[in-house]
Amino acid sequence: MKNKVLLAARKLIGSGVTPSQIKAADLVAVGACSESEFTQYFADLATFQRDLANLIFGEAREAVIKSTAGHNAGLQQLCAAFTTYLDYNLTDPALQELAHHIQCEPQGWDLLMRMEIGVSLVAQADLEAMGATLCAARARLLTSLVVTVVRAEYKAKKKLPDMRDALLDYCKLSVDR
Repeated sequence: MKNKVLLAARKLIGSGVTPSQIKAADLVAVGACSESEFTQYFADLATFQRDLANLIFGEAREAVIKSTAGHNAGLQQLCAAFTTYLDYNLTDPALQELAHHIQCEPQGWDLLMRMEIGVSLVAQADLEAMGATLCAARARLLTSLVVTVVRAEYKAKKKLPDMRDALLDYCKLSVDR
């Protein structure tokens, strides 16, 4: 039932409501749950927003997996993954809007850091496949760059080609053969 509520919230976002504005009353109004069910599933609004961010990040992760399915581990896959993630966040800004909203509370910050660590681990595998050294450190730095580009594009509401090109250049430079 909790997932039904999150999916209903996702539908509301698709209809133009910003994620951080969704309240229990909105979900009750669309028949996703009763007020008491909402409080049963989510301790508070912040918990709901974190769970919603986690759901949307899962969607972004699935988009990246689909876009990289035909690539071998390495530079091409790494660049495709980062580009897909950037495109996803630009075409569906809900994750960034929520990230901006939840980052100020400790559990929200922890969730965002876990997301970054997950991206970093995937990047690390590609760097290892390319024969890079210091793969864990390089992956963390590249992940930080991706987050920087995502935030800049979210603020600009458009692709920032120079930043994207620089990110991909950094990916190429991460192989120190």
